[in-house]
Amino acid sequence: MNPDPAATTQPSLLAEPPASVAHTAPPPRSIPGTGEAGRHILVVLVMDKPGVLNRVASLMRARNFNIDSLAVSRTDKEHISRMTLTLHGDDVAVEQAAKQLYRLIDVLKVQDVTADSLVALVRGYGIKELVRTGAVVMLRGAGSIEEALKL
Repeated sequence: MNPDPAATTQPSLLAEPPASVAHTAPPPRSIPGTGEAGRHILVVLVMDKPGVLNRVASLMRARNFNIDSLAVSRTDKEHISRMTLTLHGDDVAVEQAAKQLYRLIDVLKVQDVTADSLVALVRGYGIKELVRTGAVVMLRGAGSIEEALKL
């Protein structure tokens, strides 16, 4: 049987590369946001409208964050809700996600309040057990998110 002439002139995809070509992995590149991951708490003030929670959760999913805890409720200001998200990630990646939250429709203010220490503070009063349904964050004075928004 006569072999196909095209098959004999075309290199095989499974063939070894020529000896003169060395196969090496590309050099490692520095990717922002690949530092050590930690727990972060974001407080987000949003307009109280249908679909806002979905847009926030979809953004976190697209940025490859798992939401550890989420608490949402209305504020004392009409038509404004407060979301408290607990995420696990490094500082750079969480900061980028917070900046992208501002680009969403109906997001008014975003604040990273990772260092709020209420639980540590109340332990000094002899509290034996604490139960909560998600992260609870309260800031005092000028540091509060509502002061920053100046509603």
